[in-house]
Amino acid sequence: APGNPIMAVVKADAYGHGAETVAATLSEAGVSNLAVARFSEAIALREAGITTPITGMEGIYTVDDLKQAVASNIHVVLHDPIQIETLLAAPPIVGQTKIWLKLETGMNRLGLLPHEASHYTALIRNIAWCRELGYMTHMASADEPDKTSTQLQLRRFNEFIHTAMPRESHTSDLLSTANSACICAWPEAHNGWVRPGIMLY
Repeated sequence: APGNPIMAVVKADAYGHGAETVAATLSEAGVSNLAVARFSEAIALREAGITTPITGMEGIYTVDDLKQAVASNIHVVLHDPIQIETLLAAPPIVGQTKIWLKLETGMNRLGLLPHEASHYTALIRNIAWCRELGYMTHMASADEPDKTSTQLQLRRFNEFIHTAMPRESHTSDLLSTANSACICAWPEAHNGWVRPGIMLY
């Protein structure tokens, strides 16, 4: 995926390899974003001196975590209506961070259904602490190229994007669909941030 921005996944202690060491090495190599699962993992990297932007994939559920995310340049993935409603009700917060909405396109684990994502898009864009709003999804079976489910997920994602975003904002900085398997086998998924995880190790 030449030219695509890279969000390197260092969750679960960098898959057991040592998150602080791996994050420092990747940052020195020019990776422009690091992804973790839990918010506590992002805070631990900040406390270890990692300054590269970090994305928390499981999101946050409290206003205090939102304040810390804004203060620490931690980008936040939102995937649950309850989570989003809690944050939308937060009192004014000084500062901004990038927000991602995670769409449920067929993984059937975490994510907003298209109508939910459509509902929250306008609300989040108008919140002062949202610097910019991006969209991502996760492919369930991209490591099985013969299955049609990945094509279906990509189609669902792209249909939503064409509805939710003006054509001029379909930029690589606001989209992400490609995990390790997609990077290797599905070039049509290289439409934004690529998220190499297990392939790094």
